[in-house]
Amino acid sequence: AKAPHIARIAASVFGDMDAGDFEISADVPSDALRASLVHTLFMHGISGAHASTRDEAELAALGFEEVFTSPNRMARVFRVLRVSEESKAHVAASFERVRACHAEHGELHPVCRAHHGYPPELSPALEAARPFAQLEKFGF
Repeated sequence: AKAPHIARIAASVFGDMDAGDFEISADVPSDALRASLVHTLFMHGISGAHASTRDEAELAALGFEEVFTSPNRMARVFRVLRVSEESKAHVAASFERVRACHAEHGELHPVCRAHHGYPPELSPALEAARPFAQLEKFGF
């Protein structure tokens, strides 16, 4: 189960998140995990006791379309639908700023990170983030 691991990473970056809310106990996902977008997309179209009951129309209403699932379901790709023209313009302008920065300073120069393509609406979340902290040693 990758969701608890992803939740621990997210909790190390965003202090107001509790990774314990996103657990699986006896193969039953917690309410927070079941309500999450990651779980909803992962479980889409999978049968079983804890499967998503959303059909293609409901998935489209959420703004996603499934475009690829590997034979063993280890990799799934969903297209984001209804991307606004404003968002597309922001990404295009950001890409041009990054290209110009790379041309001037080189591709790995730290100053170029300031020209990322995140939309302004994500600024509050990005400002609240702190650098990822490895919490477990994993035997290294």
